[in-house]
Amino acid sequence: MVVDDCLPLRKMLAKMLTSSGFDAVEASNGQEAIRALGKMGDALPALFIIDLNMPEISGQDLMRYIQAQPNMKNIPMLACSSETNMDVINNLRTLGIKGYILKPFKTQTVMDKIRQALNLPDEQ
Repeated sequence: MVVDDCLPLRKMLAKMLTSSGFDAVEASNGQEAIRALGKMGDALPALFIIDLNMPEISGQDLMRYIQAQPNMKNIPMLACSSETNMDVINNLRTLGIKGYILKPFKTQTVMDKIRQALNLPDEQ
């Protein structure tokens, strides 16, 4: 699931995932993501890519929500943001993120972080 309020960036991340064989569900903010998750039943995402600064419900609050759900707390989360404050980034680790993607990013960097978060082998 890609959660980002920037439509072009969200679409780009979703396209990167689908072109690599993943299904991508998109949400424009944390509230929309929670609604979408409620409709998914047992078909939960394998990974979350979450922007930090969004309207409605922030990325950090969405991460807290995910961590509080017994059926989702072990799903890997990647934070994706232009935030460079190390205190904020380090605090994200307490929310269970598996990696941080700094915007702007390179496609290869994102795909490497996704493979690491999902424990997939490196591309050959």
